[in-house]
Amino acid sequence: MNDDEVLGAVRGSLTAVRDSLDGVHMERPVEALVARGRARRVRRTVAIRAAVACGTAAVTAAVLAVTGGASGTPARTGPGGAAQAHPVADVMLRMENARPPGSRDSPGRRGWRAGATAPRRSTES
Repeated sequence: MNDDEVLGAVRGSLTAVRDSLDGVHMERPVEALVARGRARRVRRTVAIRAAVACGTAAVTAAVLAVTGGASGTPARTGPGGAAQAHPVADVMLRMENARPPGSRDSPGRRGWRAGATAPRRSTES
């Protein structure tokens, strides 16, 4: 079997398939299909943009909370005026100093436990 015979067999089977589909017609116009596709693309784009906006707002809120911008206290600035996050030790020190001496549930050397008192330390740096 050579190439011409293979091509003739394929052409014959394709012609038979085309003839069997003569009664099949598209019920919707092409313009309606294109409009539906465009509407779907617009909906997906709007959904993606809304998700990105929500994510950006969440990250912004987290950054403001960490740097102190949302709490009303000015954020610390490092070299060049860049904002820095408050270290955990500073936050713990503020929590310790906010409690009166001898109060219950103060942080001790081994963490938070009932009845422990922590020595007051200066917050001046």
